[in-house]
Amino acid sequence: MTIGGDGGWAQRADRQADSVWLADLNPTTGTVNYTHEPTGWAGQPSRRVYHACAAPLYGGDIFVSGGINDDGSGTTYTTTCKFNTSTDKFDSLPDMPLGLYHHSSVLLDNGTLINFGGVYLSSDTKTPELEPLDRVFALDTSSPSATWNTLAVNGATPLPRRGCSATLNPDGTIFIFGGADVNFSTVYSDGWILDPKNLSWTQVIWPDGSESCLFILADNRRPGPAL
Repeated sequence: MTIGGDGGWAQRADRQADSVWLADLNPTTGTVNYTHEPTGWAGQPSRRVYHACAAPLYGGDIFVSGGINDDGSGTTYTTTCKFNTSTDKFDSLPDMPLGLYHHSSVLLDNGTLINFGGVYLSSDTKTPELEPLDRVFALDTSSPSATWNTLAVNGATPLPRRGCSATLNPDGTIFIFGGADVNFSTVYSDGWILDPKNLSWTQVIWPDGSESCLFILADNRRPGPAL
């Protein structure tokens, strides 16, 4: 499933709930068929860009959060929802404490959704600002009454950034790489690991490409699906 994004000149930029496409993979023929679902299908949220998605490594519910409207209005979303793969419906979850876009989102093995980084609109200047990485937002998606918690991160932290890649390591830590500053004028090439247990960052790749340790980005604890 894909959701949101900019459809280019052929698709008008508006707030319609019409951005979901489903991909049907045929492993026998190696083909993929895409279906554009109709407006309002499954209770989908309105179209947006720079939102974040997270899901379990081996399949399961998909979590969508934040983003910014693609119509030039500058509307930033705090909304969070879950696409329930057992019912094929979008379920609403509690709003984030802050409207974020171009942020990163990772789902831990225990069902906790971790959001961090990205851009928010300053309440004072109404201009885009980078969310600092000395705090993260956490939501226990396994609890029906859970709310977002703002957690302070200890020690040294990466420079704030938007659009960095993030992935869950086999040991439960989160690896991030790259990203850019608020205006895309500087692109980063450093890598860091966030330990959700003690809420601390450790730098593992410096801008010159040197590494301080070996890290594994693929989860090889369980076999993948047969091709």
